[in-house]
Amino acid sequence: MNLLLATVLWVAGSTQFALAFQQLARANPTEQIPLFGRPKHHPGEIYVYRAIAFLLLIVAVLAWEEAVGLWAILLIFLGVIPTIVLNTRHNHRIQAKTDPSSQ
Repeated sequence: MNLLLATVLWVAGSTQFALAFQQLARANPTEQIPLFGRPKHHPGEIYVYRAIAFLLLIVAVLAWEEAVGLWAILLIFLGVIPTIVLNTRHNHRIQAKTDPSSQ
């Protein structure tokens, strides 16, 4: 597979994860979202969006594996970093709104 196509798939998978998290954040505007676990409100379509994102990342990793070997597995973790950043920002925003000592 073409490495350019693999890169496009990786970017699409990473973006899909971030968009799925943003939808989850909109469903929980006043609740913190755990990094691992289930938030209070969890729309069912999030599972579909995450499955598509994971599939895109896996296909990208398989294509990149030809060029960089098993190091391509790190691409999955790198693809999830934007979602972790969004989660942290969301939780800090919620904590700042609910914690009176921070004002």
